[in-house]
Amino acid sequence: IDDLAEHPGNIWFVDSTHAGAGDTVGHGQDPDTPFATLAYAFSSDRVTSGDVVYVMPRHAETVNAAGDITMDIAGVTVIGLGKGSSRPTFTFATDTAATWLITAESITVDNVLITVTGTIDVANAITVTGADCTLNDIEIRDSASTSQFGDPIIISTGGARAKVHNYIC
Repeated sequence: IDDLAEHPGNIWFVDSTHAGAGDTVGHGQDPDTPFATLAYAFSSDRVTSGDVVYVMPRHAETVNAAGDITMDIAGVTVIGLGKGSSRPTFTFATDTAATWLITAESITVDNVLITVTGTIDVANAITVTGADCTLNDIEIRDSASTSQFGDPIIISTGGARAKVHNYIC
């Protein structure tokens, strides 16, 4: 964790399942007092370029609206911990237009599970408009024919040189 080449900035933690989690100032820099949501980590103005955000195993977060998670800070790396179904899970549940937006350049998202639940057809899960972004080990799970993603990942205008590795859908 302390390798400066991999972690030149601050290290943050997100874990909705931890009793000490909170989306307030004073949370995030310790795994015993993590942020409760990735959405808050990016909206808090505490995470900055070069930082790494570890999302703990079994973290669960719901994406309910367009831009509910908006990654707008360049150069941040988000690393999901865990394997299989114990990976951090982001569930789309109520809005067909709900999206996870990656709008800044050089963002990396690694090892997360994205699901949809209920009777809902979501247009897309992740939209990338920031250049040089990397999505690695992203798994998309549709739960039924009435609960699915139209286009799970969209690389849109501005998303030049985006890389998607080990994508499972």
